[in-house]
Amino acid sequence: MNLGKYSFGIGDRFGKQGVAQLAAMAAAAKQEVEITPVWNKSHREHTIIGTRPVAVRAEADEAAREMMWEGAYFVDADHINLKNVDLFLEASDFFTLDVADYIGQPAKKQEVDNFIDGCVKYIDGLTVPGIEGTLIVTENIARAIGINIYSR
Repeated sequence: MNLGKYSFGIGDRFGKQGVAQLAAMAAAAKQEVEITPVWNKSHREHTIIGTRPVAVRAEADEAAREMMWEGAYFVDADHINLKNVDLFLEASDFFTLDVADYIGQPAKKQEVDNFIDGCVKYIDGLTVPGIEGTLIVTENIARAIGINIYSR
């Protein structure tokens, strides 16, 4: 999957503007700006509108056919979680996870400890290509990063 240098999320809630939105991408291409269109609709939006993820795929495919679109295009399962991912598997190319349920929850000690174990090779010296010098990473810094990553 090659998303391309520029992508644009097409949030067509009612599934009626796919051709018009793709026409905008075609107009950009005529100006030598290649944009990869990405249709997306969240589980919440599907629930409100009463649609299913396969409708987004159908709209994207139909718009591409009608416009004779030769470039790449994708469908994103937008703002999903483990409770509803199965609904999106068939129709989607990639998945944007909604982490809202995890905000403000403390990290589990074991997850942070596992993160630290994976960071041992960076403790006391990390070099990054293109950056002069060595970055100092202490266990306390790695632990703080791990707590932020795994806090739910």
